[in-house]
Amino acid sequence: MKIHVKRDGQDFGPFSSEEAQSHLANGTILPTDLVWHEELPNWVSAAELLANLNEHSLPPTLAPTTPSESPKILGLKKNVFYGVSGCLVLLIGFLGLVVLTLLVDESSSIPEYKVVSSKNFDYAKYKRKLFKIRVDKTLEASDLQLIAEEVLEKSRSEEEVDTATFDFYLPDTGVDGPYTGGRVIWGRDGKWETVDSNLPHSFTVITGGAYDESLPSKQANRFTSQQRRTIFENIIKAERRARKEAEIQFPNNFEMEQEAFSSKNEEYKSKIVADNNLTKDELNAIINEGIRNNWSPPVE
Repeated sequence: MKIHVKRDGQDFGPFSSEEAQSHLANGTILPTDLVWHEELPNWVSAAELLANLNEHSLPPTLAPTTPSESPKILGLKKNVFYGVSGCLVLLIGFLGLVVLTLLVDESSSIPEYKVVSSKNFDYAKYKRKLFKIRVDKTLEASDLQLIAEEVLEKSRSEEEVDTATFDFYLPDTGVDGPYTGGRVIWGRDGKWETVDSNLPHSFTVITGGAYDESLPSKQANRFTSQQRRTIFENIIKAERRARKEAEIQFPNNFEMEQEAFSSKNEEYKSKIVADNNLTKDELNAIINEGIRNNWSPPVE
């Protein structure tokens, strides 16, 4: 038996069962670490695995001896006391179950979402899918996973799926580009690319947008969101226009084409800057925001 260990996204091992118990004893493997071997359907805690490995060493349960007489507890016969106690335990357990059910129902409610598109990216014999999903607001990792689980369950009821990626998009952001509201990957070891491994399936959740860390979030706030989007779309359209005109002007000369494109693009962009009285910082802020939010207009 080869035991794999995962802690904070890092993999260790594999270890034999004896090695794993030894590492648990000396603290190298923590009870809270996740472990898995080929006989397990999912990852479990190291403490749970150790309990299973040691189960055979537990002493046998001794049969209780029957007393010759029934003693009393709190003035009640022993069997009556145990009967009353049992009823109280059942009542408390029932009430606890009701409270737990209410808490679970509240915590597991799935936020509103809409699947915008799904696309197959099959690899050899493996079925891979990409889902694009619109959500109303920025969501926590747990909510993103709840949505992914529901979409995956519905999809797998209709067709075979070996691995899937769920890209989330916030309101007022385009879906023809990198995710803006988070990403969830379901696959073996929580990865898209390990579809042909023998590791169990799990979820990997990424919150935020693809460019949140790499692009500044500063905005040109004297313009409304729609005005900023319009300016960005005009910049992209001007760039496409400059590219097309340069290709027509110099169809067989790449260097001249690039020179013409740079000149025309700068000319068109300067006009947009002048028409909107943009500062350099505002221009850069609008371009960064447009890239983060996938505001590029459709290709005409």
